[in-house]
This record gives sequence, structure tokens and C-alpha cells, in this order.
Amino acid sequence: MKEFRANNSILFLTTLGVYLGLVLVGATPVLGHAATTRNFELLDEIEFKDDLDSNPDDCSDLRLKAEDRTFAYGGRSDALSDYAKIIGSLARTLQASRLNAYSFNSDAYPTSNSEPFVSFTGHSKPILLPGGFRPQIDSQLARLPGLVPGAGSTKEVVLSFDLEWTDSGLASTTTFARANDVDAYRLFVSLNAGLDLWRCSSTGLSKGILRNTQVQGKNDQVTVVTRLPRAALISLLSNDAK
Repeated sequence: MKEFRANNSILFLTTLGVYLGLVLVGATPVLGHAATTRNFELLDEIEFKDDLDSNPDDCSDLRLKAEDRTFAYGGRSDALSDYAKIIGSLARTLQASRLNAYSFNSDAYPTSNSEPFVSFTGHSKPILLPGGFRPQIDSQLARLPGLVPGAGSTKEVVLSFDLEWTDSGLASTTTFARANDVDAYRLFVSLNAGLDLWRCSSTGLSKGILRNTQVQGKNDQVTVVTRLPRAALISLLSNDAK
């Protein structure tokens, strides 16, 4: 089991250097993969330090870092910005529905064309959402697969999304399935750089959401988790509506 943690670029450059060195001396791809795997395991020994801790007021360096990581690893530098807007829209919809509790999960499946099929399963009391709210939720769910590059048609489920809206607050989990653990690590690094950037440069509701969001990686999956207490979320939504 490989679990990724955010870290600086030195480790990746060391990994790349080891891999290229093995290739140049004629080592087999298996040995190269072993070296890469070892460095993935070393990630567990590195403590995460948020870039915002050392320079909270200057976002320009974080923007350059996010763009650099996106160019090197793939993905979109604005993916977490759009993610925050999706979660914010879902929160506004659920608050307007006046439901005390509602939960649902959604899965996206690959299709023969570029647009994945998105399924939806909701659980609530009452079972049906008040009129007009379900299409609003569907429209936001349809945006989730576009946050990251496609993982290929080999995965049965390319994305899973779970959301719970309770008296305690909002909790959401978005899991992106990747082709393999190396692809997952690349996306993990890219999204973490974007998270640092948009925590710094976002405002209002989006900033509150991203400050309560984490990016996690394990094996061939990358997960974005958001947890917001109900009181804090209601305050953010009220200020956002002004």
C-alpha cells in the first residue's frame, strides 16, 4: 500500500535522478520501478508543511509553483478553485432546500466518448428533494469529472463523490481513480500545489472551503476531502450572499 503525503520537489528530483541513472547503466525497468517505489514509501516519513505557513500574504510564488507542477505533472492549476465553487454551489442548494439532513453519492463511469456517464444515488428524509433542487445538484456533479485529466477507459469507476449534510456540518469526499500509482502521485502533487495557491488567492466561501480541504493519495487513487462545521458554513454562506 502506497500512501502519499505532500512534500517539496527535492524528493521527486532525487527519484528521477535515481531512475535515469539506472537506465543509463543498463538496469532493467523492474529495478527502476523498485527505486521509484522506495521513494514513494519515503513519503510516509516526511512531515507536511503548508507553504502558506511561511509566506501567507504573497500568492505569486504559489502561482508559479502551481503552474510549474501542473506543467510537469499534468492536470489543471485551477482545478481546486473550480472544486471549491462546486462544493459552494452544493452547499447553497442544500441550505435553500431547508433539509436538516441529506446525503448522496455519485459515481462517474467511462464511456466510448469523452464524456463520462455520471450516476446519482440520494438518501434523505423525505426521500425526494423539494422541487427544482435535484437539477441544481446534477449540474454541479456533472462538473466534477472535468477537474482532472481522464484516467483512461480501464477503470470501471473513474470518480466517486460522497456528500453528507447534517446538523454537524458538511462532509464531502471526492475520489479520482487513476491508471496506476505513478499517475496517482503525479495528480496528487499537482492538486496539492493548486490547493496551496487557491487557499491563498481565493476569498469568501471558496477560501473557507479550501482551508477545510485536504488532498490525500493512496495506491492508484487521489482523494479530496472537505469537512466544514455547520455554524462556520452557515456564516460563510451568509457573508457570500451579501
